Amino acid sequence: MTLTPSMASFAKDGLPIKLSRRLPADMSLSELTRAVEELAPPYDLTETNPTRVELVYPEGALAWALGGATALASYEPDAMGMRSARDFLSGVAGVPVDHLLVTASTSEAYAIAIKAFVEPGGLVAVPRPSYPLIPHLAQLEGADTVWYDLIPEERFRLDLASLERALVAGAKLVVIVSPNNPTGSVASEAEIAEAAFLCAERGAVLVIDRVFAAYPVEGVVPELPKDLPGVVIALDGLSKRAAMPQLKLAWMALHGTSAHSVAGALAWVNDAYLSAATPVQLALPSLWPHGQQMAAQIGSRLRTNLATLRAGALSVKAVGVLPVAAGWSVVVRVPRVVDDDGWVIACARAGVKVAPGYHYDFDRPGFIVMSLLPRPQSFAAGVRRFITVAQELV
Repeated sequence: MTLTPSMASFAKDGLPIKLSRRLPADMSLSELTRAVEELAPPYDLTETNPTRVELVYPEGALAWALGGATALASYEPDAMGMRSARDFLSGVAGVPVDHLLVTASTSEAYAIAIKAFVEPGGLVAVPRPSYPLIPHLAQLEGADTVWYDLIPEERFRLDLASLERALVAGAKLVVIVSPNNPTGSVASEAEIAEAAFLCAERGAVLVIDRVFAAYPVEGVVPELPKDLPGVVIALDGLSKRAAMPQLKLAWMALHGTSAHSVAGALAWVNDAYLSAATPVQLALPSLWPHGQQMAAQIGSRLRTNLATLRAGALSVKAVGVLPVAAGWSVVVRVPRVVDDDGWVIACARAGVKVAPGYHYDFDRPGFIVMSLLPRPQSFAAGVRRFITVAQELV
């Protein structure tokens, strides 16, 4: 086909492409991010990718486990995930095999749950502070978010009154992240039971994100209470559980007295994707012990780095290291002599990268977030620079 001059002009310029309202209106880097990138601090205390912090992976054993699970002829699609994987996970999650769904990631699990239980324009209740991914996932599913609060006392505890307000406002999905990223707090059994009751009373589903449950630091991570009311979905996955983000596998474990009533709906949604890789599902029992070894290695590092930070902070009384019950991150309370951006820029100039609390939806200034995952030598060097900045500012 030969294009006429007018057709060729239109083909070149076209009409402006409008992006979906599910995407943020502005996706450019913030001024703070650009400024820190230009300064290029050599010590990054925001790094949370376990494959980039010099952990020792059993590469040969992992390759062997995956190599024995790649037979293409063994693919048997199942809307809930391969039966062999679910049989194994049933023992891990403590639920019947027909109350388990396998997904590629916990992000996909969130998307499936939102599709199943939240109408377009409906509400998902998310904690504040917490990792900012969940509001983005809700937005991508055409849902809105409503906050409930974690209150910083001796630990960050669930503000059940604000959670109830979110339910009264119409939230049909409530998310508890426990252990929470970045606060390191863990919801108590009583808090989870009360949240489940409030959700069941309002016909809402409770999702509990437990991906950091394998990493107790200064506390314990209790199992979910038995006989929870309503529908409770626990999320977990290899990405954090075994420090293997390159092997995509996660699962949704259905708890609660009404769990059986939603399994079919979730399977129907999951059947539209079937994106969990067959080799990883087949290799799961062989991968699991290596994942436990990785979790033990990381746990030792987390405790070492936290001790380093606590020792360094002793020299600056105005700086407080908050408790870390579990997880990979730590929150540091800093005096408001400058705003959070001022702290981050001062640290970057001194050679260390840290994150401002508002990146995690802290509703007040004076909080800095660090990852406990970097190798100890780098973490200690970064802490020394952070302490130097604190001494100069305070």
